[in-house]
Amino acid sequence: MQLRTQFHHIDASAQLEAVSRRREKESQEGAKPAEPKAYLPTVKKTGGDTAAELNQAFMKAANQEPWLKLTYTDEDEQAAFDAYNDRFFLDDTASAPKLSANVTNSEYLDSISGRSGNKPKKRAPTDVVQISEDEEEDEIVS
Repeated sequence: MQLRTQFHHIDASAQLEAVSRRREKESQEGAKPAEPKAYLPTVKKTGGDTAAELNQAFMKAANQEPWLKLTYTDEDEQAAFDAYNDRFFLDDTASAPKLSANVTNSEYLDSISGRSGNKPKKRAPTDVVQISEDEEEDEIVS
């Protein structure tokens, strides 16, 4: 047996009280006819940078994009091999444009490593740490 009050019972009793008060008021004054009300929807214009507006613009652009007819070619047919050779292999490699990067290898590794801008201090190249197999202290030779 649960002795605590549950919220839906409180809400139901409050709703029953409100209904009974409304019925008493209607019985004394008489029921009022419902009057029609005009509904005028308004749309706010903003700068066009909200997520909904960006999504709507994207969907509109996607719907206006022309469809391309594609033909299916089985992978074992000669036309498939010809298309593969035409698109994936370059005949004249000497005249092909050379690839270049705007960053060095170390800058690229730093950018993808996830570390912040603080770089760890590098040890000087002349410091050599010698580790002995004995339990003696390690020596730094300069």
